[in-house]
Amino acid sequence: MATVLLGHSKITSLVAVALLVGGSLGGCAKIELSSKKPSTTATTTAATSTSPTTQANSSPPGQMQAGQVPTSVAGDWKVGFQFNTSTLNSTFHLDQVGQTFKGTGTDDQDGNAFTIEKGTVANGQVHFFKQYQGNPPVEYSGKLEIQDDATYHGPYMSGDYTTASNGKIISNIWEAQMILPNNGLAGAPPPDQAPPNQAPPPDQQAPQQPERTLLSNWPADRAPHLSGKWDVGYEYNFKTMRSSMFIEQDGDRITGHGVDLNTKEKFTIEKGWYHYPKITIIRKYTKGKNQASSSRTMAFKASVSFVNDKDYQGPYMSGKTQGGGNWEAQRVE
Repeated sequence: MATVLLGHSKITSLVAVALLVGGSLGGCAKIELSSKKPSTTATTTAATSTSPTTQANSSPPGQMQAGQVPTSVAGDWKVGFQFNTSTLNSTFHLDQVGQTFKGTGTDDQDGNAFTIEKGTVANGQVHFFKQYQGNPPVEYSGKLEIQDDATYHGPYMSGDYTTASNGKIISNIWEAQMILPNNGLAGAPPPDQAPPNQAPPPDQQAPQQPERTLLSNWPADRAPHLSGKWDVGYEYNFKTMRSSMFIEQDGDRITGHGVDLNTKEKFTIEKGWYHYPKITIIRKYTKGKNQASSSRTMAFKASVSFVNDKDYQGPYMSGKTQGGGNWEAQRVE
């Protein structure tokens, strides 16, 4: 980021709070994330369309190789999901019959219990509902594949979740990896093979593998959902302006409203287009009392990315205004 418009990189003063989504998503422990942005070195093999013959695979999950397609989600899973600017986690156990599954789980920090209901898996796609007692269900959908990198080898799921809270639709990203012996790392001895009696000399021992953190390697080609509150910085008339902007995304259409904090001028997002990674937002200011000093429109064009550093994890926009000034934004709610 060549120009820091928000006063500090990724707005470090904004505190990520694990709020309840309709009483459903709160109280989960925060995953310790790497300070680096998403890595592109990890290799994943998507479990997409193949015939039922190629899909069938009886290999134990931890021994499946890249290119093999998992058909079972039965077992214990560690889940990470993005909520506002926080990464939260939980653990659940799944039981599968045919192409359907169900299960139970808990949020890691406070032990809030939930059930997994109406789960289906077919052709490398998963779909299920996470249900807390007395709250709206959280709908999860995504892909089932084999993750194969330096820190984990085994079944892996990733996708989007959606739920309703106070009349609003909340949507974001999630991923999960199966809990396997030796954390799913290559080189673990088969279960029926005893480890050697004598350890090799220290200079011949394999280096300890780093622990993989969920959501630290979010795929660069997956479009983040943009609905929510954003903190914006932009250049205008040789000044740096700050805005609070509320975005509502409906498919590839963007609407919303906001206020410039420097001048207290209000605006609406008259129209907007989102074709990942490109986005265009048209702000409309209307002259009037408690509105704006003049009637005008401003176009903001940007590229959308998913940032994962020590100060901020979440969707991020940066680009140019119609006057050629720099602007950037990150979501805070």
